[in-house]
Amino acid sequence: MNLRAKDIVFFANGRLNKNTDEKILNITTDTREIKKGSLFIALKGENFDGHSFLEEAFKKGAAAAVSEIESELCDKYPIILVDSTYKALLDIAKGYRQSLDLKAVAVTGSVGKTTTKDMIYEVLKTEYQTYKTQGNLNNHIGVPKTIFSLDENTKMAVIEMGMNHFNEISPLTKTALPDMAVITGIGVSHIENLGSRENILKAKLEVLEGMNKNAPVIINSDNDLLGEIKALDEHKIIRCAVYDNTADVKAENLKETDGKSQFEVFYKGQKLFDATLNVMGEHNVIDALLAVAVGINAGIDAENIKKGLYNFTPSGMRQKITVKNNITFIEDCYNASPDSMRASLLVLSKHSGRKIAVLGDMFELGEHTKAAHLEVAEFAKNKCDVLFTCGENSKLMHNVFKEAQKESFHFENKEKLSKALLETLKEGDSVLFKASHGMHFEKIIENIYSALEGEK
Repeated sequence: MNLRAKDIVFFANGRLNKNTDEKILNITTDTREIKKGSLFIALKGENFDGHSFLEEAFKKGAAAAVSEIESELCDKYPIILVDSTYKALLDIAKGYRQSLDLKAVAVTGSVGKTTTKDMIYEVLKTEYQTYKTQGNLNNHIGVPKTIFSLDENTKMAVIEMGMNHFNEISPLTKTALPDMAVITGIGVSHIENLGSRENILKAKLEVLEGMNKNAPVIINSDNDLLGEIKALDEHKIIRCAVYDNTADVKAENLKETDGKSQFEVFYKGQKLFDATLNVMGEHNVIDALLAVAVGINAGIDAENIKKGLYNFTPSGMRQKITVKNNITFIEDCYNASPDSMRASLLVLSKHSGRKIAVLGDMFELGEHTKAAHLEVAEFAKNKCDVLFTCGENSKLMHNVFKEAQKESFHFENKEKLSKALLETLKEGDSVLFKASHGMHFEKIIENIYSALEGEK
């Protein structure tokens, strides 16, 4: 980063009382990240006020700060005054983004955003200096933070964009100015806030607002709502699918064995290559095809696209495979929706041995909560042999299994579930852990692994 205070004043349309010519070497909203040459942006939230830390920021070496409160500190330190530090954060990020010579890819959707982002990153980095959103920094603070992490050497940026309500992706895309957009799918995540899947689609399509009119939009056309899209103004639509025979990027002859997915990739009817993913599941294949489409549009050689897909490994607790005591564990507890539940159960069904599903509640479903849990239970009946549940709404799934006279156990807390699961496990089993992140199923996994490692 090579900015000066005058650049920040220009980007944020601010006012600087005390001039400074120091270089801005990095930008942060957290005083714990302050170092010499930092620009500190004082955000004000419900439970904190960054303005209380302005003097601390300068004592730690900040070169300048952005504030919406004028005080005696303005006479002492170079503080840029603005009407809103939140708006300034986005404006500064946009200005910095425009100063860089790079291409940006926006990734949004109800499910699979992070997996798709990671696959796109692996494809692009085979030929370009590439940066991607770290962790879940996909909101109004995380997207600017991602942009501030780019530098003059970055040629490709993969930027994840999340939302819970209308008008949340709009300011993100107007800040990041993507050259391509990827929409992974439209499910029911956040339907509690948005009311319908059609409204979720409308909110996701806000991503177009920051793009040039002819910039390509890459979609999963196997998704029913995305598949119905015929046109998006002047944007070129690139369709990716396993089943949609009209898709531009298509997977054929999918085979799943030994934790891998193998398939042929076609582009406009011509075979590009034989692909191998080191994960199972059609949902992962779709994400891979979206990454292929990005690679094609970025001019990546087909062999390098193939290499990038092979190098992909899931991040966090997303379908992570762990084998202990000859028992296969599938950790997939980062988040959960009906779509991702079904996808994970389908993966479990393709593993060997007795199939045990450990399922918890799905959040943010509003009035659809009961129906969604019942639908998942009906799907699960034919995909697993034993069901363990924990959570108020997951008891609905347990009841479906009991009515069908399928083996099922429900627990009010994770400790009791862990103890019962340990007593049930035997060599050769395959076990899926799946729940919304707020259920903290990682505690069950920790309990199980600790006990099994103690048995060695």
